[in-house]
Amino acid sequence: MATFDGADGTRLAYHQAGEGRPLICLPGGPMQASAYLGDLGGLSAHCSLVLLDLRGTGESAVPADPASYRCDRLVDDVEALRVHLGWTESTCWDTPPVRRSPSCTPPGTSTASAVSR
Repeated sequence: MATFDGADGTRLAYHQAGEGRPLICLPGGPMQASAYLGDLGGLSAHCSLVLLDLRGTGESAVPADPASYRCDRLVDDVEALRVHLGWTESTCWDTPPVRRSPSCTPPGTSTASAVSR
């Protein structure tokens, strides 16, 4: 287990398994820690899995502001993890970079917190 600071300073944990092309994996469901993902059915034999414990789950800290349990903050956390790992945008499966979009902005937040591709 390793840790890094999320975009708002919340201490977040992640676990790594396997070797190969990197793949950040996010647990689904309400407040699930990444431990239940295991090695994703053997995917760790082909990829370097980075399993993120979302804020307030597993070994990650509970954020000071409960309002930060939002999808746009999760995107910021994944971006902070990518930077922490030293990966470039092209490292992540050669996908197009994430772009911010005003049309996805939650009420009461800035456009810098909304995302689209």
